[in-house]
Amino acid sequence: MNFYDVLDKIRKESPNDKVLGDRFERLIQQFFKSTPLYENDIDHNSVWLWNEFPYREGIDLGIDLVVKTKDDAYWAIQCKCYKEKSRIDKDNISKFISMATGGFKVNGEKKNYSGMFLVTTAPTTKNADFIFNNAPIQEYKITSEVLTSPIVTGK
Repeated sequence: MNFYDVLDKIRKESPNDKVLGDRFERLIQQFFKSTPLYENDIDHNSVWLWNEFPYREGIDLGIDLVVKTKDDAYWAIQCKCYKEKSRIDKDNISKFISMATGGFKVNGEKKNYSGMFLVTTAPTTKNADFIFNNAPIQEYKITSEVLTSPIVTGK
């Protein structure tokens, strides 16, 4: 079963946008836990939904997932499961970048996110691309490979 198969299934079975968004976040969490694309980079046991992240501060204002790397860095991930004809604009990305550049504390020590990912089912506008590509993050990537990779669904 590939990403599109699972996405189609959760779109059909989700009664509303909130449930769809939650299911999409779990799908992307499963992707990061199981993909060989980052097997040399991430600790597959340390891929958290925002509400599971042990060092979260405050409510969900844009960061949906956090990944811990093998070299003790952290990646912030935003997931957007929009309708096929929708587009991600600069306002959609601004809160995420603000949260991701703010960092967090681990046992009183300030940590920053070293990677920032936007995983989306919709294309981004030019203004959104400009903002995302000029964000003050050491490393940033938009993951398009997620859309074509096989995933582990547990079935």
